Amino acid sequence: MAILLKNGSIAAENGVREADLLLQDEKIVQIGAGLKPGLDTEVIDCAGKYILPGIIDAHVHFHMPCGPSERTIDDFYSGSVAAACGGVTTVIDYVEPENDQGPLEAVAARKKEADGAICIDYGLHYVVNRWEEKLFESWEQVIDSGLASFKVFTTYDSSRLPYEDVAKLLAWSKKRGVLVTVHAEEDDIIQAAKKELTREGHLQPAYHGKSRPVESEAAAVKKIIALAGETGSRVYFVHISTCEAAQLIGQAQKEGKQILGETCPHYLVLGDEVYAGADPQWYIMCPPLREKEKQPFLWSALKEGVFSVVASDHCAFSKEQKGRSRTFFETLSGIPGVETLLPVMYAYGVAPGQITMTRLVELLSTNPARLFGLYPQKGVIRTGSDGDIVVFDPQKEVELSYHRLHSKAGYSPFKDMHVKGCPEITVLRGKVIYRGEQFCGAKGYGKFVPGRI
Repeated sequence: MAILLKNGSIAAENGVREADLLLQDEKIVQIGAGLKPGLDTEVIDCAGKYILPGIIDAHVHFHMPCGPSERTIDDFYSGSVAAACGGVTTVIDYVEPENDQGPLEAVAARKKEADGAICIDYGLHYVVNRWEEKLFESWEQVIDSGLASFKVFTTYDSSRLPYEDVAKLLAWSKKRGVLVTVHAEEDDIIQAAKKELTREGHLQPAYHGKSRPVESEAAAVKKIIALAGETGSRVYFVHISTCEAAQLIGQAQKEGKQILGETCPHYLVLGDEVYAGADPQWYIMCPPLREKEKQPFLWSALKEGVFSVVASDHCAFSKEQKGRSRTFFETLSGIPGVETLLPVMYAYGVAPGQITMTRLVELLSTNPARLFGLYPQKGVIRTGSDGDIVVFDPQKEVELSYHRLHSKAGYSPFKDMHVKGCPEITVLRGKVIYRGEQFCGAKGYGKFVPGRI
């Protein structure tokens, strides 16, 4: 069956215009005014609504291992249901080899977890947690299999790559054309802060923010930018939380360096005062939330192009998982966010005029597709592209409480937040998967989408 979207405002990379949109055989087949339905065509009236390209959440962690016995609570099924209900049609998750697992073996295992369960399309980033030249050939095969981006950490004992090895990876990545993404927090600063808090007896979750100070992010970003400058490599910083780090990224861009930035909705709308509240453990993520007074600078950076992408960093744990520990360093780090990505960014970005609708589409759809090798199959409303569409109602008001959300976390960091504007219909490759506040997709309908360099 074909779908004809009538009378909507198409918001795309080149602006907003009134037009109709015809989807057939999983693709966008026609865009124009006054399109007429053919036989076996469902007509959807989109008057007063925006028609957006499907959202691409470039940073999620579904069913992610956390130590020997823990995983994030949302698996590829429940996480993708939540995503679909938030207008997200593609996610990019991570592959991190475990123990002596080889790169291709790790990729195959991760795909096996997703395939048959995931309800939306997906891509993968590859995590480099050790440097060995003998892995080069396998890394080449990983890229050829459809992974266009690698990730490194500058913190965490199990994943941290020493800076000298990061430099080697950046030099190799420039030759190969792969994009290196970086979780940038300076581990020495974090360990020193943790040691001081331990000495003072301040180990409760309320002290999480102080355990990972602003300087830790800025210091790591500065070091990685210097390495990128030496090698001429492209670098993409994930989940930037501080204006200090954003300033460094912006300055590097002005100097002509190929530096890219990503931030997340929680850093733009939630503040560190929550750590003094009743349930600080619910807001423990890395990096932590920062001072709300600094958020206007992050919004300016978003508007000016310092940040190329906004992603959720969906890393959900249940209330029970989050509540097991009494110290900040033992509390599992991460929050749900894939379903709230679009409504929060519209309500706090577009509605008050901080960013335009076109900029929102760039940040949530077009730029992720371009950077991670999915464009123009994804991220754009164009004839021949996948029929991934969100019908967005800018007038509908909803509360972002966990009762109406679909993550298995059982709580929402955006609880008590009322927003105006939310998805009404989500379409994946020409098939309606969310409508009328109900998920109506199918388990296993999603498929792996290779990223191409």
